Amino acid sequence: SCPSEFSITKSSIPAPTIYYSSPVDESANNDNPALTWNMQYAETYKVMLGTSEDELEEVAAETAIEGQTEYSYQTENLQDNTKYYWQVVATNETGTTIGEVQSFVTMLPAPQNVVASDYELKAGESTTISWDAVEGALSYKVYNAGELIATLEPTVTEYELTGLEYNMSGHSITVTAVHE
Repeated sequence: SCPSEFSITKSSIPAPTIYYSSPVDESANNDNPALTWNMQYAETYKVMLGTSEDELEEVAAETAIEGQTEYSYQTENLQDNTKYYWQVVATNETGTTIGEVQSFVTMLPAPQNVVASDYELKAGESTTISWDAVEGALSYKVYNAGELIATLEPTVTEYELTGLEYNMSGHSITVTAVHE
């Protein structure tokens, strides 16, 4: 009988691991979020992003930094009120790890044409703030000087401000459209 020789080579490096940090999967009201994840054992990685889970496009391809475990990709110029999908694909000499597809929804645009019925008020008088409806809004929030004063149904596009105190520099009223 002839002796046969063979060898088995085993890599000492495990396949890359990927753990997503943020944004939280299926979260809403994200404004050009930084996509963040923890990754180990990768030599290179790609960030995939798109508006269809089945048609993600490569938006970054980078070499991993030895010893670094936290990574991020800053999104920019995303469309308002749009669901985005993303994933990370990491590779090393052992193989490729394809991360799970995650999703997030970008913020609604700010309500437009916010106006007050009266801009010259005396103490105790009221004014009505109105704005244009925002498609996709599930509610509106009204703030006075950064403090939430009302949450309104999506069909309501005005709010009566009453009991305002005299303020020489005026009042700072903000209206936001909300997904959830």
